Amino acid sequence: MELFRRTLAGLLMLVAAVSVGIWVQGRFIDAVRLPTHTRMIGATYTTLSDPFYETINDEIQMQIKSNGDLLLVRDPGQDQERQNQEIEDMSESEAEIYGVYEETDA
Repeated sequence: MELFRRTLAGLLMLVAAVSVGIWVQGRFIDAVRLPTHTRMIGATYTTLSDPFYETINDEIQMQIKSNGDLLLVRDPGQDQERQNQEIEDMSESEAEIYGVYEETDA
């Protein structure tokens, strides 16, 4: 009878420990999981070495993060063909919205 009690107590402790472990793991996964409403938004600039575009990017990044979304930034380094390819890549990716910022001749 004593062996039965010890075995039962051991099994109950094991079940309790596994249950706590599963609960803790679930809480951790929920904490690092991206919200299901997170959107990916893409932006490509002429160049981020220009303080003007760097400032624009910083402000956009701040607003997008405050909404819980992600900003995908591309810098073609003033190469129009590369920027065109980045735009095409973003349109085929999971990015829902994308913005193009390029210099134009005045």
